[in-house]
Amino acid sequence: ATFSAPKESGEIDVRVVAKDSAGHETTVLAKWTVGEQRMGKVLGVSATAKLRSVLLSWQAITDANLKEYKVYVALLSDPKNFLASRNTGSKTTSVLLTDLVPGTTYVFTVTAINMKNAESPEQSDPVSATPLGLGLRATPGAGQVELSWQSLPDLPLLHYSLDYGAKGEELSEHRKVHGSRTSVTIKDLINDIPYVFTITPVAVNGDALTELAESAE
Repeated sequence: ATFSAPKESGEIDVRVVAKDSAGHETTVLAKWTVGEQRMGKVLGVSATAKLRSVLLSWQAITDANLKEYKVYVALLSDPKNFLASRNTGSKTTSVLLTDLVPGTTYVFTVTAINMKNAESPEQSDPVSATPLGLGLRATPGAGQVELSWQSLPDLPLLHYSLDYGAKGEELSEHRKVHGSRTSVTIKDLINDIPYVFTITPVAVNGDALTELAESAE
């Protein structure tokens, strides 16, 4: 026989009466424990790369007990070690995760949380995305620094404007780097002096795309 469990969790008294074909009847008394109802698995999670951010979206859970969702963030290279988690604070089915490192691939999973703050026991299937941006990196050498960055897809550039100088001082050195390049080596630097480098993409119409500028030391 089957029956629906009570809505409230806890112990309940159960009385079971069994009767055979000869009419013999047996009664069994027992206590059953009803576990707390949990949310189901979040489905349909997708990740869209944005500038230094990722937009996550998923299918809504229609359970009336739903309170909010929780998003987990990890590196693709170490997906079981979560870097951060974030509660949505509402029943929204999308969230924009900001301040991510361009060129780094992240993995995201989502769970649902009910009104009693019980989390769904199973996370969503993982999705991954790589935030857009230059991802400027500086690799030091003997009297020089190699700068490398990502290309910006679907964005034709006239050139990159590179400014650099000793840390704590004005960036007094300037250089133009061709828009097709993704690396450059700065030579004739003084060893053991920290430098700051800032690179700004310049569009074909000559406009400096300052919102895409990045710095590295």
